[in-house]
Parts: sequence; structure tokens; C-alpha cells
Amino acid sequence: MKNRKNVAVIAGATGVAGRTCTEFLAHQPNWDVIAIARNCSSLRELEGSLTLVEADLNDKQVLAKRLSQFEVSHLFYTAWVNPPGGLRDKGQSIIEPMQIQKQMAFAKRWVVPQLSRSRRLHDLFYRGFQRAAGSLDLDQRNLKMLSNVTGVLAQPPHRLKHVALLTGGKFYGMHMGPSIYPGYTTPFTEQTPTHPGHNTYAEMEGYLQEVANGRFSWSVVRPTFIIGPSPKPSQSIGYSLAIYAWLLKALGQPLIFPAGSQAYSAKGHYSSACLLAKMLHWSATDPNGANQTFNLVNGDVVSWEQLWPWLGDYFDMPIEVPADGMSLKTLLKDREQTWDDLRQRYQLPPRPLDSVFSANFLGASLAINWDATYSMAKAEALGFDQTIDTYSMFADLFATLEYKQIIPSKKRV
Repeated sequence: MKNRKNVAVIAGATGVAGRTCTEFLAHQPNWDVIAIARNCSSLRELEGSLTLVEADLNDKQVLAKRLSQFEVSHLFYTAWVNPPGGLRDKGQSIIEPMQIQKQMAFAKRWVVPQLSRSRRLHDLFYRGFQRAAGSLDLDQRNLKMLSNVTGVLAQPPHRLKHVALLTGGKFYGMHMGPSIYPGYTTPFTEQTPTHPGHNTYAEMEGYLQEVANGRFSWSVVRPTFIIGPSPKPSQSIGYSLAIYAWLLKALGQPLIFPAGSQAYSAKGHYSSACLLAKMLHWSATDPNGANQTFNLVNGDVVSWEQLWPWLGDYFDMPIEVPADGMSLKTLLKDREQTWDDLRQRYQLPPRPLDSVFSANFLGASLAINWDATYSMAKAEALGFDQTIDTYSMFADLFATLEYKQIIPSKKRV
């Protein structure tokens, strides 16, 4: 008897992780893929065994109706909605990495030591920090979306066998660091406890394990900064770095690292979207991946001290690293006009700057002046031993941005 095809639903298929996972699975033998998003227009260029379904994960009835013609066997849940109130809600203002560092140093010295004296003060402090970090989902919107799609697929006509959930390093408090979270330790292992205060990732993981309860298997994958082609490039550190370099280059500036010497030497990881897609697939199909949680990073530990000179070489720019940092607002003054001039000079499509670049996202990302490293020992011991070189990953992304005319081609400079 011929084996039945696996039928996968990708929830959140237009995000950087979801899109790459969609494209990867659609080219795997014996897989049919259903990509779900509110707007699937950016996915129409993809090829392979792929069906596009436009639906809102908040609407369980619509989801059930539009998926009723399929017999889904696997769910890959990569969706995420940013809660209101975070740095991304600051519009065109610029978040300064050095200011973030000063605020966290102040909190470490004067606020955190007082938290043990009052449970109310403790809760208010961490709630405020989580809100600023964009991870305070008190409405549980992300949990509700996961519940909706899982609830639909757990019922006939579907034959749900596995749910693979994407969360991330904020589970461990990676965004807090030792200043805000006294219990912070690295490298993160899958046994590292979650941080104090509200944690949506922990809620989603707990829900999935509870609802599975032998009905289907599950896996959780926790990456860090995901690097790959994205339909939402303003929320990508890879895109932001490339645009930042070209803006400074157009102004005749060196490639200036604005976040100070401590952030420059801090060690961390990145997560290739391609590698992430492979792990999601492996965790959903290999018996060793079932009912397990895994970290997913490229494998090589890096720092800006290593990456920044490489970026300078890539974009053919000298580098500058002020020990006390520099204001992004000053560096990016008149950035919209500079972008328009750059775009016209190299005949790039008329994309607004804020559609491909977020100074806030760049500033908040570069502000991390503590180590944020991950262990891959568990995945390696259970059979997933693939790695990707971080430098090659960035080079591939920048080549893609040149090909798609998001940044100028070095061949035409």
C-alpha cells in the first residue's frame, strides 16, 4: 500500500521562519504544504507542492471552514503578533543603544536589589520591562491563536500527528541579561528555567504539552535572532545592518558601531532561517525529536568584535568603534533623504525606508552588552548535527538583498 502524503499547515507563513519553512517543506518528497496567512500575496512566487490559504488565526470558525477540505497531519506554528507598547511602537523616533544600556545599569544598581522586598514592586517592574521589550502579551493573543489552529486540526477530518512550535530566546530572559535578571546564566540549555515575570513563550509551550497529552506528539524549537529573506524586513537585524551600512556609506562615513565597547565584545549566536526549517522538519519526523524542546543556533559563537570588521570588508568600508558609543539619531540624521538619493543613484525600486529598515530594531539589537549563548548539545546527541557558518549566512542574505534590489549591487558600485 502506498504511503499517504504528509500534509503540513504552516501557521504564520509570511514571517521569516514561516516563509523559509514553507519553501523548504514544499520541495520535500511526500509532503503537501498549506501556508496560512492573512495576506498570502508575498508567497505567490514560491513553487512546489503548495496551497495558499488566507485566514486570520484569531477566527477559529473561518479556520475550520477553510481547512475542512484537507486531512492535515502536521502543524508548524511559526506565527507571532507583537504585543502593543514595545519599542516597535515608537514610530520614527530612534531608540539609542547606549541609553538602553544606561537605563539597565541604573535598574541593576538601584531597582533590582529592592524587588525582593515587595511582590507588587517585583511584578510591576518586570511587567514594565516586558512591555518595553515587546513581550508582554497580557491579552494572550498569541496563545489564543495557537489554541485556535491546534483545536481545529485536532478534530476530523484531520489526522494530526505532530505540532512543531517556534518560540525563542526570550524564554530564557535573553533580552534581560544579568542586569535585570540576577539568575541569568549562559550558555542556555533546554533545562535553563524561564525568567521572572510574565512569559508568553512559556505559556504557549505549556499549553501545547498539555493539549497534546498523547493525542499527538509535539516539539518546541527556540532560536535566537533569525536571519533570512523576510517580507517584513524592518524587523530583521540582517536587513537593518545592510541598510545601515549603505546609509553611512552614502554619507561618506565609516561603518560606525554605535553601542560601545562592552556590546562590541559580547558573545552570542544567530539562527539561520534555512537551518531552522531543517530542524523543524527533523523534530516533526524523527522519533528522537518527538516531545522534546530544542535550542537552534548556527553553531559558531560570534561577537561584533569579529563580525564588524567582516561587515566593513563586505561593504568596502573602514570601521570605527567609539568606546563610549555614538548616537544613532546623529548618525542617521536626514536618513529618509539619504535613502531616496541612494535609491535613485542606484536605480532601486521606490521602497520607503521604513519598509526595509528600523532604527529602533537596530538600536535595540545592538544594545545587548552581555553574553547570550546557547548550547546545541541536546539536539546533537539526539541526531541533529547540522550547522551553518554565520559569515556565509550573512553573505548569502546580502547577496539576496542585492539580487532583489533592496540594496545596491556591489558589482555596480
